Amino acid sequence: MASVYNRSDKWYIRFRDNRGRWRAKVCGAATKTEAKRMAAELGLQQERQRMGLEARPAEDGGGTFAELLRWWLKTYSSKQPSHERNVLTITKH
Repeated sequence: MASVYNRSDKWYIRFRDNRGRWRAKVCGAATKTEAKRMAAELGLQQERQRMGLEARPAEDGGGTFAELLRWWLKTYSSKQPSHERNVLTITKH
């Protein structure tokens, strides 16, 4: 059963994760009602994963290190002046 609480003008969701451990997470809800709705959805999703009805996220984050580097180059490095140097360094190693 998920719950919500307010701390420092932010709404937090407390729920059991897909391994059965209690977790707290800040949510972007503006009202308590919205936070409760988000908590219920997240709690249901985690429970379905615990029961095996939905696939759990990969423990290692999924994908390979090479895919992660390609994503980083495209998303973050491409906007930097050192992008070409980053590409050369990554392809070399």
